[in-house]
Amino acid sequence: MGKSNESVVTLEDSWGSNNDGEGSGLDADTLDGISSIGFAKVSAELDINAMITAGMYSGTTTNTPVGANPESSITVCRGTGSNTVSQTLVDLNGKIFVRNGILAAEVPAWKDWLQHGAMEFDGSILTIYL
Repeated sequence: MGKSNESVVTLEDSWGSNNDGEGSGLDADTLDGISSIGFAKVSAELDINAMITAGMYSGTTTNTPVGANPESSITVCRGTGSNTVSQTLVDLNGKIFVRNGILAAEVPAWKDWLQHGAMEFDGSILTIYL
């Protein structure tokens, strides 16, 4: 401070009522207009048994179903106000597994995994076997 060519910018100058809020074009809840719930969560290691929050996940999984590759994508579905949760797992080899559980105090009691089918992708055609 004190030099004649020095600029001082405050947080209010760069972010304030004239460039925030309705009509500003800024929306902290979306990216290019898409809600963050629409993006897969990526993690180094995912404990499937602890996954009860709705969303899409991808990574190396623990507690995978017997016969599943731990490199997997998982979709978790849960109804608003519901005590049930379901998981669909698609592994790196295209095997599809499903299960559901009942929540008691946010702790799931999981049913057994069922292998529901498999899929193959040859670069242009996706084939799903149920």
